Amino acid sequence: MHRDDDIFARARAVSIVEAVRARGGSLKARGDAARGACVLCGAGEKSKSAPFSAKVKDGLWKCHGCGQSGDVIKFEKLAGGHASALDAARALVGDAARPAAVARQAHHQRERPEPDTVDSSDVAKLFLPEAVSAVGTIVEQWFWARGLDPNGLPGGVSGLLFHPAWPVWAWKVDGGPDDVPRCPAMVAPISGPTGLRWPACHVTYLRGDGRAKAAVKTARKMFGRVAGGAVWLCRTAGANPLVVGEGIESAWALGTAHGARSVAAVLSVENMQGGALRGPHKELLLPVAADPAKPPFLVPGARDVILGIDADMSPVRVHVMAGGVVQRDVVFDAALRADLCAQLATQHWRRIGAAPRAVRPDWGQDFNDAAVAAAKGFAAPDAGEDGR
Repeated sequence: MHRDDDIFARARAVSIVEAVRARGGSLKARGDAARGACVLCGAGEKSKSAPFSAKVKDGLWKCHGCGQSGDVIKFEKLAGGHASALDAARALVGDAARPAAVARQAHHQRERPEPDTVDSSDVAKLFLPEAVSAVGTIVEQWFWARGLDPNGLPGGVSGLLFHPAWPVWAWKVDGGPDDVPRCPAMVAPISGPTGLRWPACHVTYLRGDGRAKAAVKTARKMFGRVAGGAVWLCRTAGANPLVVGEGIESAWALGTAHGARSVAAVLSVENMQGGALRGPHKELLLPVAADPAKPPFLVPGARDVILGIDADMSPVRVHVMAGGVVQRDVVFDAALRADLCAQLATQHWRRIGAAPRAVRPDWGQDFNDAAVAAAKGFAAPDAGEDGR
C-alpha cells in the first residue's frame, strides 16, 4: 500500500465524534447517529437545535446550517484550515496517535468555545460594519503568499474586507465581544445572486503580516447563513463569462485565467452542485438528475457560465440506486465526485436558461494549486474539461 493511502485509511478510522470534540464541538450519539452544533459555521451554538448530523460508523456528516458535508477528513480540512485533504489526514492521524483525553485537554486550553453563545449571524451583524476594504491591507499579502495577484480581477480585492480583530468564536449570551479572543481576518461578505449582501460572511484568520493563516485551530469559519449565497469577488452586470468556483482563492485563480469580470465563490460543494433526486430511502439515483427543489447558487439571466470543479475532494461512501437495485457504501473517489458535481451543477444552471461549461484542474488540485504549479513551470498535463 502507498504511504499516502495508508494515511488516508488510518485517518478515516478516526471517529467523527472525536474529531469534532478535538475542534471544540460536542456531538451526542445515539446508535449510529450523532448530532450537535456546527463548529464550522456556529449554527446551533445559541439554540437547542442540532443542525450538524453525522453517522458514527462511516464518519459522514452534514451541517444543515452552512450546507457543508463530507467525511471526517473533509471536516478536519475545513475546521483546521488545511491546504489539502492529505494535510488534514495527517493531522487526524497525529491527533489519533495521542491519548484522546490529552488532546481534548490541550485543545480546551487553547480554543474551546463557551456553551450558550450568541448565534454566528449576530457576530456577523455586529462586526461586518466595522470591516474595511481589503485594498492596501494584509489581505493583499495573503494573496501574494498564495501565488495570486491581488490585482488579477477588476477592482482588485475591493470585493473583500479586512478586520484587524475579528472574534475567533462567538461569545456567551450573557457576555460580550470583549470576552473572546480576536484575530486579524480576511472577511468575505456573503451576497445573493443580485449582489445584495446578507448578514453573513466567510472569515480567514491571518497572521499579522498576512503571509500565512493565524495560529488558531479553526483558521476558516462561516458566520451566518451561506447556502444559496456566494462571495462576489468581482461583479459586472451582464458580463460574460460568469465564473463560479468553490473556494475564494480557487475562484480567484480561475477568474483571473479567464479574464472574467464577474466571479463568485460559493464556498461549498453543495452550494456548487445543488441537490440530486433521491430514492425512497435517500439513495442517490443513477444516472444522476438535479433536484429542482434543491438548487445551488444560481444567477438568473446569466448566459455563459464557467463552473470550476475542484479535483481535490475527499472520497465518500454513498448508497446508490441504479435500475431499481440498491448498492450500499459505494465509494465515490475524487474523480467520481468531481464528475457528479459537474453533472448536477450544469443541469441546475441549464434549468434557468444558462449555457454552463464545467472545467477542472489536475486531480488532487484546486485552481489555486494549478495556478501555483503553472507559475513554477509544472503546469498540470492532465487538466480536463467536462462540458456537459
